[in-house]
Amino acid sequence: MILGYFVLFRDGNIVKAAYLKRSGTWPRAVEHSGRLYREAGFQIPLYNHLLTPQRALAGFSFNQADALLPSRLVRNSENIIDMGGDGNDLWFVLANEAVETLHNDTCQALTVVVYADGHGDHILAVPDFNDWGQHWDAVGFTFAKENAPFAVESD
Repeated sequence: MILGYFVLFRDGNIVKAAYLKRSGTWPRAVEHSGRLYREAGFQIPLYNHLLTPQRALAGFSFNQADALLPSRLVRNSENIIDMGGDGNDLWFVLANEAVETLHNDTCQALTVVVYADGHGDHILAVPDFNDWGQHWDAVGFTFAKENAPFAVESD
C-alpha cells in the first residue's frame, strides 16, 4: 500500500524532499515556485533506499535514470552522485549530516513518477510503500516545509 510520496525537487543547487500524504495514485501535476510540472512522459522504473549504518533513510538510489542526466535537477545539484557515470545508478543523498557510509538496500521498488516543467527541470515522486515491512528505522533528513511542491489535481 502507498502511504504517500517523497517529492524530490531542486532548491538552488541542493535536492530537497517534501512529503505528500496521499494513498492511491500519484498527482496529475505538481506546482513549485510558480511553475507547473506535468508528467514527463517517462518514469524511473526502479529505486532503492540509501541507509546509514543506524538504518536511517538518508536518500534514494535510482536505476535506469539516464533520461534525467540532462535535467537541471541532476546537473545543478550538489547532493546527487552518478555512481556509474552513465545515469544507471543515481544517488540522491538527502542526509542532514555527512555520512561516511551509505548502504543501498537493493529493494528494487517500482515506479518513480517524473514531472517536468518544460524548461529542463524535473521533480520526482517516490512512493512510500509499507507492503514489504519496515525498510528503515528513522528518516535521516528534514522535510522541506517552505517552498515545497504541492499536488495540483486540475489544469
